Amino acid sequence: MGRQAYSARGLLDKLTEKGYDEPEAIAAVRRLMELGYLDDEGYARDLAASLTRRGYGARRVRQTLIAKGVDAETADEAIPEDQDAAAAQIERWLSKLYKGKPLDAKEKSRLYGALARRGFDGEAIRRGLRNLQNGFEDDEDF
Repeated sequence: MGRQAYSARGLLDKLTEKGYDEPEAIAAVRRLMELGYLDDEGYARDLAASLTRRGYGARRVRQTLIAKGVDAETADEAIPEDQDAAAAQIERWLSKLYKGKPLDAKEKSRLYGALARRGFDGEAIRRGLRNLQNGFEDDEDF
């Protein structure tokens, strides 16, 4: 399986997918957890940090963690919920793409949708766009 990190659930699924009996796979996962080789909290924190650095928002990070076998509570604890940081991340990303070019309403709408698909919430998107453009003329468009 190489050196890829797994959650306990993710490793269990991988082992059963590879043909191991479920009781054997469960015993192996439990033993790896006892030895400290599997740590869902650490795995979730590391993956959340990586996804955040790559430009994904909290909703997308949570969705990915759960898909990788992390339980919802652990996923929620691993996700940084700092709205200022999310808005700053959006602003940095957009400033690289647009380098100060003015955005019309159609472009703002397109960007809003793209950022929402990356998992950012509406308030963080509006703040990032507002900071980038020094204010929306009409925030009610979104």
